[in-house]
Amino acid sequence: MSDDVIGTVVQRTQPVRHPFYVNTGIGMHAGLGQQNYRDEPDKTPSSQIPLTRDKSSTTSRLLTMQEIHSITLVSEFLSATMAPDLDIGARSGIEALTKSWRIFAHAFPGGHIQLESLRQLTSFCLVATTRTSVTLTKQTLQYLFHRLADGSEANSKRRENIFARLLDQRIVMCGSVRFDWDDTSKRVIGLYTHVDMLSPMLTLLGNLEDVSFVFSGALITPDGDFSTKKANEPWRE
Repeated sequence: MSDDVIGTVVQRTQPVRHPFYVNTGIGMHAGLGQQNYRDEPDKTPSSQIPLTRDKSSTTSRLLTMQEIHSITLVSEFLSATMAPDLDIGARSGIEALTKSWRIFAHAFPGGHIQLESLRQLTSFCLVATTRTSVTLTKQTLQYLFHRLADGSEANSKRRENIFARLLDQRIVMCGSVRFDWDDTSKRVIGLYTHVDMLSPMLTLLGNLEDVSFVFSGALITPDGDFSTKKANEPWRE
């Protein structure tokens, strides 16, 4: 199957009936639901457990029992439905997948992922389309784009100008997730994510030269893939 199918949804007149697709749809809603972070804290009373203060942040909050329960459900869902050597593109394994999700959660604490559609391409392939909206906060820019956090004199004026144009901007990124299913093991063996971050960044900056400057050496690529080897892990500190 060619790579360009990742960004394409094939419309089908027949409904999706395979139990894998039903379960994956439920799991997608559960997993993506964990990324629906809100900028305002939930004021509903609930049992809470302290969350360690992030050294790169000036604030801390409590982890609710509801969040803990949801995280547990997602973890159980992944273990039950994903192959241990899950192919996610440049990397493999469930741990690599969850690390990318943790990077997303740290970089975009107010991020929102909306599942728009699920379409069956073949008996063993499913594509979900998504819309991801995030705010480019100071922490986000400094964490993901190393050239914008560089304190050297080189390109300082250009860096400050780009930083000012991006700071606190809310962007929306269209994307897709492709699931490949193995009927023998009854597991997902491939999960390929594509998110178009290039288009909104180009809209904000107005030229490819500045976009290239921002993404050079960045923790995230223009198609939304995280370079996990470069990432520090403040959630472990």
